[in-house]
Amino acid sequence: ILQVHKTAVVHIPPEGEATQWDAPDLTMIEHACGNAMQMTISLNGGDLRYFQLTDGQLLESGTEPLDKDISCMDMSVAEEELGGSARYLAVGCVDDTVQLLSLQQNTMLAKICIASFGSQPSSVCFSVHGGGQTILLLAGCVNGELTRISVAAGTGSFSIEHQQLLGEAVRAAGFVRVAHAD
Repeated sequence: ILQVHKTAVVHIPPEGEATQWDAPDLTMIEHACGNAMQMTISLNGGDLRYFQLTDGQLLESGTEPLDKDISCMDMSVAEEELGGSARYLAVGCVDDTVQLLSLQQNTMLAKICIASFGSQPSSVCFSVHGGGQTILLLAGCVNGELTRISVAAGTGSFSIEHQQLLGEAVRAAGFVRVAHAD
């Protein structure tokens, strides 16, 4: 179990003592996402911290200063061929962009590509279809616009497939991934 709050991440293993990672002085945790093996948090000011669960221990394994405030983030679906790890991290920023970063060992938190929008992203959510053959990234913006982006599995390159305004009232579009059968 991982508990994330504004100033710390607490790892509570099934057996043994809980351990805690504390945010650096004068910073706060603003966003968190993860799966059974990985977790990423964003700190105010735009710093990303990446953690891996290894041998029952939560270890900080990477950091990336984006130097801009982060509005949302999501990890791609964990893949069996990657040992249950996710390949990508999508990060929405207050400068109206979504950045795709690598979660691969040899290119940890390296920027792969960036998409620009006419409004600040409020939510990003990965979706996988066709037995993992198609990776989609949904980006919702504060102006109510939804953008569906195809992500190339091998390279991570973006291709915008569809954009539309959701609803009559201008509201931020938000997403949550749910399990589904292909």
